[in-house]
Amino acid sequence: MDLILKIFFNPDEALKNIKEKKPLAVPFIILIIVTLIISLFYIQFVILPNRETLLMEREIPEEALQKTLEFFNSPLFYVFTLISAIFGFVFSTLIIGFIYFFISILLKGKGDFLAFFSSAVHIYAISLLGSIIAFPIAILKNSPYVNLDFSLFFMFLPEKNFLRVFFEQAGFFTLWSVFLYGLALHHIGEIERKKGILVSFSMWFIYAVIATIIKVFLKT
Repeated sequence: MDLILKIFFNPDEALKNIKEKKPLAVPFIILIIVTLIISLFYIQFVILPNRETLLMEREIPEEALQKTLEFFNSPLFYVFTLISAIFGFVFSTLIIGFIYFFISILLKGKGDFLAFFSSAVHIYAISLLGSIIAFPIAILKNSPYVNLDFSLFFMFLPEKNFLRVFFEQAGFFTLWSVFLYGLALHHIGEIERKKGILVSFSMWFIYAVIATIIKVFLKT
């Protein structure tokens, strides 16, 4: 728990300890529990009260709409949503941990997969903080769709505009996490600090451009 808090306030020290101790079980369990609690709150106070509106926005046929509403009202919806939340947490931390481990090897650093995986688990707490902050906004908006990204400054542009869609991939919590992964390359991979941060932001930029192109194409 101490390292989860340190990743917010003293990331350099936290990542040094993660490199040395490679803690996984305790932070993994703590963050899964927090993820499940946040998911339950969203289901109970945001999704279910607005389920009909959310489904009607998707223009689902009447017959399918009724079946989907029945599913929303069943315990299976809770089970499915919570399993999806757990899978998303595990999958994203594993993939990101492996990517930065692989990048470290390419840059001739000291790659240690368990340490990078542990760092990804701890840095995931940043995303959870974003979800916690978005929760009251979602209640006020009566919608799970809350924009905490920088596209808020480009709402005057058309929805399909490349710049607006690009900044949908950029938010305070996203860029905070990207910065911390750069520090992980430095402390765990023993890559020069500025180089690690630059590589991390370069990887995010490539991802953001690809995601933007795909989303603009799908919106046309």
